[in-house]
Amino acid sequence: MPKKSGIQEAVDLYDGSPTKLAAAVGGDVTRQNIEHWLSTGMVPVGKCPSVSVTTRIPVTRLNPLHDWAKVRQALEIGA
Repeated sequence: MPKKSGIQEAVDLYDGSPTKLAAAVGGDVTRQNIEHWLSTGMVPVGKCPSVSVTTRIPVTRLNPLHDWAKVRQALEIGA
C-alpha cells in the first residue's frame, strides 16, 4: 500500500475536509488550494510552515522535494 502524502495526512486530521483544513491554516489558503495540493501530493514551500504549525506534520513530509536542510542552515547562521 502506498504511503499517504503529508498533505493527505493533514486533511485526514480535519475529518478529510479540505475546507476545514483551509480554515484552520487561515490566511489566504482556500479549499481550492488544499484540493490542488492533494492532486499534486505536495504543499508549496512558502505554505509549508503554516500547514506544519497547524497540523504538526513536518515540512519535510509536506514537500519532500525541497532541500529543508539549507533552510535550517540559513536559520542557524542568521541566529
